[in-house]
Amino acid sequence: MTTYHSEGSQLEAAVIRNLFLASIFLYPFQILSHTLYLLPQLGFMSVMLWRFLTTRCSVSFGWGLLCVSGLFSVASAAAVETLADSPSYDLVIKMVVNVITVCIIASRRSIFFGIETATALRRIALAWLVISVAVYAAKGMNFSSIIVSMTSGEQLASSELYGFAEPLASVYLTKNITAMFVASTFALFLYVCAGVGRKVTLIDFAVFFLSVLVFFSRQALIAVVVLYVCYKLLSVSRKQALMIVAAGAAILYAFVMAFFNFDSKGDGASERLLLWRYFFDHFSDFYFSGFGVNGLNDVLKQSIGIDNFHMFFMNQIGAYGLVHFIAFSTFCLTCIFSSSSSRYRWVLVAGYYLNVLFQTYGYEYGNLFLLGAAYALTVPKPAARPAGLPHAAAA
Repeated sequence: MTTYHSEGSQLEAAVIRNLFLASIFLYPFQILSHTLYLLPQLGFMSVMLWRFLTTRCSVSFGWGLLCVSGLFSVASAAAVETLADSPSYDLVIKMVVNVITVCIIASRRSIFFGIETATALRRIALAWLVISVAVYAAKGMNFSSIIVSMTSGEQLASSELYGFAEPLASVYLTKNITAMFVASTFALFLYVCAGVGRKVTLIDFAVFFLSVLVFFSRQALIAVVVLYVCYKLLSVSRKQALMIVAAGAAILYAFVMAFFNFDSKGDGASERLLLWRYFFDHFSDFYFSGFGVNGLNDVLKQSIGIDNFHMFFMNQIGAYGLVHFIAFSTFCLTCIFSSSSSRYRWVLVAGYYLNVLFQTYGYEYGNLFLLGAAYALTVPKPAARPAGLPHAAAA
């Protein structure tokens, strides 16, 4: 059954979608202390909130659970910070804004993704790539020396990769956060393409892969490959799936062996292993109430020299305790199981968890926009009209 919308509702839907896409495009940039993306985010939130308040529609149990778990997540974190010796409310504020954003998106099916959305997302990734190359060129980056270093056969530590991407620091967020956000945008692109019936070409993959590659983030390159494998697995036979998994596993194994050094203290991978060991060894110290963000940062800096666990669930428990972790996990799981019925939503889920798995806390808009996008409606491409058939007959 096709639903036709009035001109006003079509315009409203287009405004919401374009503001949503604008927030995605602006998110990685440092400009205005990384606040510019908030303008379109607050814009589409306002339009959708107005739509929620002015239209009658029954709310589901899932939406109620989403709101309650989100509220409890915020309240538990705020309580821990209030009682902490050195309170910090930065993450609490992020949580408030982004949890409300997801809840508002979930309240109405107000975002519509069509073929133009897929086109826009690819153009966004291409714009990021062009800007990155232009910055490198302006800074006099010698790409040939980087290629020689990466193909020399010697393992490169994460600090060396950070050095390669240093010219982009004046424009974008840190290389891992920006690169993983590009990977998350690729997850949304795959989801939209599946919903509208658009084939994902090798050129599409190359655009996103290169947009990640310019940041020299190992995690993000792995994420792009994993996301593409997940997407392909959802549309092939079991035999083909086994072949894809085998090929993907071989590529990832070769990549890890070439670019990860778990024995080097200067490599971020080995540092993460130390952090995770510390989490399990000292779990009893913070699992009930957490340390608060500043308290956790201080403890880890004194013990290991790094300010967070680089694993989202460890960060959540370390900062705010196990109860908060359960509440926020309920919020995320509710998004997953009460949003889209499309099996391709698992690409969005993979994008979210790949993004937060080895960094951040999971509250950032750059992560949660994926779970919000699962509540959008995709509008399939119209069926092709047989040659020579007039429009009236086709209708």
